[in-house]
Amino acid sequence: MTILALAALLAAPVWSADLSESPVAAAITRQVSTLKAAAENALVSDEAVRRLADKVFEAVPSATIVVQPGLRGWDMEPEAPKEDKSPASIERMMASADKRFTFYDPKVPEADLKDAYASAQALHSRNSINFDPKMPQNQMGAYQYTPGSLEWGKVKINDFVGDIAAALGDIFAFCTLIHEAGHADADRKGELSPSAVILGEIVAFHVEYSWLSLIDPRGERLAFLYAKAQDEAARHPSSLNDLALKYAGHLYEIWGTGGDFDRLEALVQKRGYKERSPSIPDPGAPVRN
Repeated sequence: MTILALAALLAAPVWSADLSESPVAAAITRQVSTLKAAAENALVSDEAVRRLADKVFEAVPSATIVVQPGLRGWDMEPEAPKEDKSPASIERMMASADKRFTFYDPKVPEADLKDAYASAQALHSRNSINFDPKMPQNQMGAYQYTPGSLEWGKVKINDFVGDIAAALGDIFAFCTLIHEAGHADADRKGELSPSAVILGEIVAFHVEYSWLSLIDPRGERLAFLYAKAQDEAARHPSSLNDLALKYAGHLYEIWGTGGDFDRLEALVQKRGYKERSPSIPDPGAPVRN
């Protein structure tokens, strides 16, 4: 190490904790001062500086240093002391989501998320969000509607989403509900087309990304849940743990888009969504997944 490099390393404060209580640490502090002075003195040889540095680092392992890191902690809504690990009902997921949504000033969530959340509340009040035990396993939810109608459509949620809530938490499982509510909101605004499938999904996935940003602004909780899901799937293989891992990975992919239109479009296409030709007769009310 050159004298200039060592001087640069010593330019900032060496200790971040209060060391006045430790005699050993106080001695190290004096040695550091001596080392710093030597490093800044052009008349002191590099070898002499190295010997002084060795003395400092030889003493460090015997010093008792207490550091208070001041952890910021996760940004999260108040929760009950004991989390319910049973499968969640629609009612419970809605209640858990409401705690998060109302935790912030109403101006914080973006407009599309606020509108989608209002649609979720309206659908729930009409008993139009329900589990569907017949839904395929590769389908998390669906919004069934009649184009051009003033009537609200219906949201169907796969049964396993209630189990996902028990494994990953209600507000993360609520991502499926808010996604479908995003379709409902677009429908009410006259912006949901049976043929423009990809654009409709981009809008709904952006609402889902906005929800993730609200419940986990820095992605810390999602990263923890994904790692936890990986561990659970490895330690305790089961269909539920496998589903939880896939669901967490799905949410992580949405988070990774950053809400960017092009990235969301790539995700939608990766999921296998395709445009529906207007020339194909609609056998019934269209369904948007």
